[in-house]
Amino acid sequence: RNRYMSHAGKPHGNCATHCPPGNEDCGWASERNYPCISPEYYAAMRATARLFGLAGIVLYNAYLSDWSYRKVFVLGHCVTFAANLLDFVWVSRWNVSLGVDDRAFLLGLDVVQPVVSKIANMPSYVLAAKVCPAGVEATLFALLMGLSNFGSTIGLYNGVFLLSAFGGVEQPEFRHLPAFVLMRTVFYLAPVALVFIFVPRGRPSDSVDEEDVASKEIELTPVADAAAV
Repeated sequence: RNRYMSHAGKPHGNCATHCPPGNEDCGWASERNYPCISPEYYAAMRATARLFGLAGIVLYNAYLSDWSYRKVFVLGHCVTFAANLLDFVWVSRWNVSLGVDDRAFLLGLDVVQPVVSKIANMPSYVLAAKVCPAGVEATLFALLMGLSNFGSTIGLYNGVFLLSAFGGVEQPEFRHLPAFVLMRTVFYLAPVALVFIFVPRGRPSDSVDEEDVASKEIELTPVADAAAV
């Protein structure tokens, strides 16, 4: 989302580079009905978002810790998809048509998305912690962070590829920005198809032995199918 916001002018294409602090006149951005967000407000908004990330952890522990891993993963990706549709609403300027100010709308976005992100990521950490052998916790943590950084890097390259494919997503016009954001949002649903292949049937509240049985059931299913054939 940060990549998209910079392309949309939130801060790189707008006030952060084109307006001095405290100046509400964003020049070409205002002429095109683009948002005018000051660097100070943007910084405060991001700080608020970090605090609300804790709410996602609290919600997960309170309501979702007894759900199966598959349900939580699917829910996380679907809610992430829905939350990122709000980006499409923003770049399409529908919030202005509905009378919702950009500042209030973006603050709502930055409050919702960290909560959703924590809910979506918590099952991975819980599952990894439960199956991790004693003495290799640091190695597992390094592996998880490495995979996370690898995924972020791949996402950057995919974003650049999509921008090149759409073309015209450049300041000051950003002609194809809504289509680009919509396509990017649709990709959030892609991992859902893999959940039922790679994620075990167990729940975070299950013992390790029960989760091991669930994992073996997943491994034996293709063998049983082949035998039946």
